[in-house]
Amino acid sequence: MTQTESIPLEQDFPCQTENLGGLEQSVQEALESAAPVAHAAEKKISGFWRRLAALAIDVLILAAIGFVVGTLFFNALARLGSQGYWIGLLIAVAYFSWMNSSLNNGQTIGKQVMKIRVVDALGNTISLGRSIKRSALWLVPFMYSSVEQESLDLVFRVITLFLMATIVYLYIFNDRTRQTVHDLALKTFVVHADYNLALEEIPVPSRHLVAMTLAGVLMVVLMFVWPQIIQEYTIPGTSSTLKELQKDPNVYRATVNHVISKNSEGRSSKMEIAITVEKLPAPIYTKAKQVSELTMREMPAVRDMDSLSVTVNYGYNIGIAWYQKGLTYTGTPTDWESNTVKIAKSAQTDVSMGIGK
Repeated sequence: MTQTESIPLEQDFPCQTENLGGLEQSVQEALESAAPVAHAAEKKISGFWRRLAALAIDVLILAAIGFVVGTLFFNALARLGSQGYWIGLLIAVAYFSWMNSSLNNGQTIGKQVMKIRVVDALGNTISLGRSIKRSALWLVPFMYSSVEQESLDLVFRVITLFLMATIVYLYIFNDRTRQTVHDLALKTFVVHADYNLALEEIPVPSRHLVAMTLAGVLMVVLMFVWPQIIQEYTIPGTSSTLKELQKDPNVYRATVNHVISKNSEGRSSKMEIAITVEKLPAPIYTKAKQVSELTMREMPAVRDMDSLSVTVNYGYNIGIAWYQKGLTYTGTPTDWESNTVKIAKSAQTDVSMGIGK
């Protein structure tokens, strides 16, 4: 009679339940090691000065582009007046959006020099569409100051000022990730160029949120208080003078500046009026004369001052670059009434370049 021996099942099948659990753990560890997540303490986020240097390089490049465009289309841009802002904004957004996207490895020219780039939380470069949103979010507030129109809503100016302050604040003080408004909104990071790992998203510390909230409340208060403060320390008629000057469709910017100085001969009081026109008037003196008459009519106190100067500027401002040339006439109020004023600055040229104003 043949005798059979019973063999336990687990001896023939060693992959028992507890071993399956160990296998799952091994697979999970392998997956994690294949796509590790970097922690905040690791040296991968671009530092403050490196990122600032990259921005400075990009601003100079944009200014050069803007100056070339302005040279080629000077009169056309001058006629645009404050609307030239949109030309500069389009150039700037196009530059940063394309360069910071996956189309150029997330690097503007400045970032290439400083060896940093823009990535998402997985360490990958971002799409062009996402890059456009990121660029517009920080460029619009900073370039908005180039729009030279008094009619623009004060509330919108305060909003853009708040965004500017918040962007700068987080850029400086959010030192864990260096993420500011546009980075947080689009979930992007600026890292060293050779870094290609996933990143850990860290919430903005509550102390920063409190600071930004207090800043916002302060700006809202100033929105209502500042006009009263300005009015208290300005010569009566200043506001009406500006409004009258800007009624001229050819004038897109006007400034009134009261200068008090002291010298060896005593105290001197001077009123400076400057207008920027879309089309250069001929003759220029006739326009300056009209401005002087309007100024003395709206601000009678000017008649008692030592001198009145009127500058007529002509040029363009496209946000990333601006160029103005003008003519300044100066004299006493009596000189203006008798047409004996003199040219103080002939063919004065003011060249400025950069983002914003």
